[in-house]
Amino acid sequence: MKKLILIIFLLIATVGCSSSQEQTPSAEDLVGNYTLNYFYVPACNSCEDFIAYGIPVIEEVFQDHITINKYDLDASGTKVIYDDIINRLDGFDQDNYGFGPFISFGDYFAKLGYAYGDESELVNDMLKAVNGMELGDELIAGRYYFK
Repeated sequence: MKKLILIIFLLIATVGCSSSQEQTPSAEDLVGNYTLNYFYVPACNSCEDFIAYGIPVIEEVFQDHITINKYDLDASGTKVIYDDIINRLDGFDQDNYGFGPFISFGDYFAKLGYAYGDESELVNDMLKAVNGMELGDELIAGRYYFK
């Protein structure tokens, strides 16, 4: 009898633990193509860091499933593309208009700002977004969702 109770207890504990943990989807399960629009300001250290560290990690994970468009925020012609994205965001703080680095990932989310080391959490959020999962809280500052 004690063994039966112990087995039931272990079974419940195991099921409870595994169902309460949210897994980050694997890049191996990617289907379709995604677009990342990256807006930068020349001579911006964070922008340069994103090019050096963030983009290579994203390209490594998403491989042939991603197109990355890079836009200089000071270049003519960029404003139309940038404004289109900004105007579709829910609650964008206009005080942050024109700052970089700024990325938009499809129609999933946009993110203002980057710090070296953010790339793994950013990629996790991107994978969660394409799989319809809730994004993590680590990079919530500066994150905007599309309307």
